[in-house]
Amino acid sequence: MNPDSSTKPLPRARLVLLAALTIAIGLLSRRFPIAGNYPGDALWATLVYFLWAILLPHRPYRLHFFLAATTAACVEFSQLYHAPWIDSFRQTLAGRLALGSGFDPYDLLAYAIGCVLGLICVHRLAPK
Repeated sequence: MNPDSSTKPLPRARLVLLAALTIAIGLLSRRFPIAGNYPGDALWATLVYFLWAILLPHRPYRLHFFLAATTAACVEFSQLYHAPWIDSFRQTLAGRLALGSGFDPYDLLAYAIGCVLGLICVHRLAPK
């Protein structure tokens, strides 16, 4: 699972395509919720994984996983912080999609699953 060993990094164009597909599926999961918000939360973390992979394509997949999981956890814990400026941003569509609206510890599990999904996708699709 390390592009520095036997696997080459996934081309950025494919990562961008995966990110766009993840956004589309994530938005559909909000429009047609099956298991509440958790599938969308997991896909949000998958998107974060892909974004880190786009930014750092030649870095190991495990670093992308660590950065995505850390980013997701920081965003979730930031929901415990309330100030007028950030709460007003969270009331917008962009704010809800980017930062969420309320802390839920179960979201952390969904984020972990989403990061694993990103890791699996990139590892399986990477050129050998």
